[in-house]
Amino acid sequence: MKFEEALQSAIYERLSTYPGMPPVYDDVPQGAPSLYVVIGEDTHVPWDTDDSVGSESTITIHQWDKAYRGKARIKQTQGFIYEALNRHELSVPGYNLVTLEFEYSESVLDPDGVTRHGVVRYRALVEESTAS
Repeated sequence: MKFEEALQSAIYERLSTYPGMPPVYDDVPQGAPSLYVVIGEDTHVPWDTDDSVGSESTITIHQWDKAYRGKARIKQTQGFIYEALNRHELSVPGYNLVTLEFEYSESVLDPDGVTRHGVVRYRALVEESTAS
């Protein structure tokens, strides 16, 4: 498994099993609840050294809430994501997670005037495991 897939799988597993977290998706199904989380865009830049292969990655995680008029549920969900991920030692099969750190968050009202949209981004450093 490539590190991009392994990292996303580890983040999905952590978020989808975290207490209080709304449903987490990679692709939102028809009929999804009004509050949900989506693992979104990512970037990966080589972070190789003379003796290791790795990547510096950013992972964007979206939150959508179509039912609650205020920002409280989005902010609460962003708090759950922070608690679940920031500096957490995720198990990334075949790789060592050097660090996973919060980078930023924002909350906006979508153009439809109803949907609250939250965005958080995390930065990860991952290197290939040398263990056999």
